[in-house]
Amino acid sequence: MSEQHILCALEEVPAEGGIRRTLADGTVVAIFRLGAGAVVTDDACTHNGAPLTEYGDIVGDVLECVWHGCQFDLKSGQALDGPCEVSLRIHASSIRDGKVVASD
Repeated sequence: MSEQHILCALEEVPAEGGIRRTLADGTVVAIFRLGAGAVVTDDACTHNGAPLTEYGDIVGDVLECVWHGCQFDLKSGQALDGPCEVSLRIHASSIRDGKVVASD
């Protein structure tokens, strides 16, 4: 059975941009709004490691790293455009009682 870890209240996640948190295993993640919920990703662009909470712009369901224009689908993590060839890791998460919860 997987463990559940509360990362933040959903209301803490800005409508644009994201917030950084650290999972129990030390993985640094970014939390972004996606519709009425949120998505949890690694907080590093797969092209050059730029922190996406600092250099990520969201347009609809797409996250763009403004350093070099890498674009990722926030639903799947798939690399869509730019110099990135590696998809962005999406972590299992849900919203429970107004909190963003990650599963390991």
